[in-house]
Amino acid sequence: QPSPQLEALDAAVEAGFVAEYAVTATSVPGWRLEPSQHQSLRLAAYLEWRKKNLLELRWIPQSMTSTGAEPPILGHNVTAGLPPLNPSSCASVLPELQKRIAAWESSTERAPEYLLASRSNDDFSRALLWFSTKPQLQSKALLWVSPSVGELYYRAGFCAVQLQQLGAAEKHLRRLLVVSPTSAVGYSELAQTLTLAGRYQEALAQVEVGLGMSASDCESARLLRKRGFIQFEQGELMLSRKTYLQSLQLDPSSALAKSELQLIETTLRKKGVPFDSSPQDSGAVPSTQVIVSSCH
Repeated sequence: QPSPQLEALDAAVEAGFVAEYAVTATSVPGWRLEPSQHQSLRLAAYLEWRKKNLLELRWIPQSMTSTGAEPPILGHNVTAGLPPLNPSSCASVLPELQKRIAAWESSTERAPEYLLASRSNDDFSRALLWFSTKPQLQSKALLWVSPSVGELYYRAGFCAVQLQQLGAAEKHLRRLLVVSPTSAVGYSELAQTLTLAGRYQEALAQVEVGLGMSASDCESARLLRKRGFIQFEQGELMLSRKTYLQSLQLDPSSALAKSELQLIETTLRKKGVPFDSSPQDSGAVPSTQVIVSSCH
């Protein structure tokens, strides 16, 4: 019997999306696309067609390990030797992270390509779609660098937040979103940074962008919890409650969302504010599931 990949390729050829399928389904870190190549792709139409016609496909991240037959992927060693991410070690590890970021930026500042640090084929295809909406970037070639580059920026941003270095955190996280523009966790962490700085409207704007980039219900649920927290901080208790209920539609097992929802409802009762206790009060939330994942 033919493999699912061959069946998908046949379907893409028949639909006139062979180039789009080839780029998004077979690309790996290290790929380079010239302007003439990425400008001709009909990505929005293809991704919509793929969603409707290739639901059986699962976009599994490619191996990031060099076989030795090709040059190492740019940025493959930027996180080499770093300890696991742990809030308790942030004070000691942040200077090393910042040193590595400085070295990376120094070595790539004259790169002629736009560098994307995508984590998977699906991530790369959505990053290409984002790239296609930026007219000022269309004359540049694209280079898929190691996902470790995005991880480096995320680690630095996370640790800076833990240490209350909000300016540094914002800088690192915004750089993360330059190389990984579809990183839902990046938008979530940036929203957290802006919230801690009291910049609530900017934080909510980042949540909205992240929701638009989300590839899974788990990512969307996390971002909705972030929105609910910001609304709570703003004193918008009813809106916050509705948002947490929406997040639970996408991630019903979230203990954090349940705990925050209980706190909100207790506060509302103390204030004598009536609310509908039925789950339907939240309104329906469409699933954003593109890839299969389990919530942590």
